[in-house]
Amino acid sequence: MSESAVGAIVLTAELLFVTLTVLGVIIYRALTQRRRTRDAVSQFAKRWKTDLPERRASMRRSLEAQCGWEEAQAAEHTATLLERERSVFRTAIDMLLRRDPGGLGRLSEGVTALTAAYQALAGQQHGGGVDAAARPDEEPGGQDADAGKRLRRENDRLVAENARLKSDIETMEQQVVQAKREVENVLKEYASMYEGSREGGERKVDEHKKKARRRSETPAGQESAPPEAD
Repeated sequence: MSESAVGAIVLTAELLFVTLTVLGVIIYRALTQRRRTRDAVSQFAKRWKTDLPERRASMRRSLEAQCGWEEAQAAEHTATLLERERSVFRTAIDMLLRRDPGGLGRLSEGVTALTAAYQALAGQQHGGGVDAAARPDEEPGGQDADAGKRLRRENDRLVAENARLKSDIETMEQQVVQAKREVENVLKEYASMYEGSREGGERKVDEHKKKARRRSETPAGQESAPPEAD
């Protein structure tokens, strides 16, 4: 076997090693991120289910006190609010777990419907939903004002949660783009081997091997610097 053939085989083997190393690092990080996301979502879902009975009872008592409703009416409104809340959380969880990557519109609609339901309750008074403006004998700043403040705070919390979920989705999309960029760089170097000299190709392969080793030695959870553009 000629020296050039042996060199070509060695170079191909080194390139294959670099490619497999880079792909291994990318797959490992993707799986680690997905596992962390699944664990966080699982903990949140368990906590939400555990706290559900207490939240249902507390919300029902609050509606009875603030809106003057009977127990059955307050329970009905409580069930509606909790169902809308569950729908929002389910959509967000499906998006985080990549089961519904196109669900951002449904998430926004769910949050809007939920906040609208809370805002509607903010205008309810004792006596089955009479508006505060229609009752001039009611002194401002009583229990109803406190209820309105609590509902507005809940609305602000849901808006902030929606913004956080959007930010998480954007971060995950950036990670996918970063992984694609790394693979593209390896493929570009593979193509340049046949366009330039053998020595230049081997030098670039060595550089990629060093970068791949540094990435593999980076502790989990620590972001590495973006690859240099060619």
